[in-house]
Amino acid sequence: MNVEKKVTPIQVSIYEDNCSFLDSFSDLIRCTEGFELCTATHDPFRLLQDCREKNPDVVLVDMNINEQLGIETIRTVRNHCPETNIMALIAFEDSDRIFHALCAGANGYLLKKSPLKQILCTIEKLHRGGSLISGNIAQKTLGFFTNRPFFKKEKKYGQLSPFEVNLLKNFTMGDSYKMVADANLIRIESVFLAIYHVYKKLQNGFKEIGRPISRIHQQSLLLPG
Repeated sequence: MNVEKKVTPIQVSIYEDNCSFLDSFSDLIRCTEGFELCTATHDPFRLLQDCREKNPDVVLVDMNINEQLGIETIRTVRNHCPETNIMALIAFEDSDRIFHALCAGANGYLLKKSPLKQILCTIEKLHRGGSLISGNIAQKTLGFFTNRPFFKKEKKYGQLSPFEVNLLKNFTMGDSYKMVADANLIRIESVFLAIYHVYKKLQNGFKEIGRPISRIHQQSLLLPG
């Protein structure tokens, strides 16, 4: 007798300042099999409190209205929920804004106007431990490790492995995910996984440089927990 294995839905929380986008994303997650909506709010403090209580799998964080607020929200969610995957929501591909979000603790980013199927696929990919990247982000990541004296004392690219350095260089030359996979004799899924781990190392390197505690994190310490 075959017993169907019950699939645990991906639990998603959303912080979005734009009510129209918030409703659209909420409806999409709520109405799609395999996904479950935990929180949908335009209040970052509500998001942080709910994340501590529900520990969602993926958190979507708006980066458009107030970039600094988005950065602080990402950083604080990361501090309280280290295992949660965080995705920065952006209206257009601003490489500086995306890179700041990744340094703060995001595992990936998503264009708000992406097709619905692509949005769901990107969230699912992130939940499985896979991230996306662009040539500009790859260049900024390499630059982060080469332009810091702290990392040069260890080796040229700090915490990055030779494989990761080569992978990032492929992307800076405009290679597609398939081209990068073929050049490194790996599957495309392994490319997404490698990018995910590169972002982890980027965040660890950013922490080692040191940044002051954020305003939101300070206030979040007062939340009951």
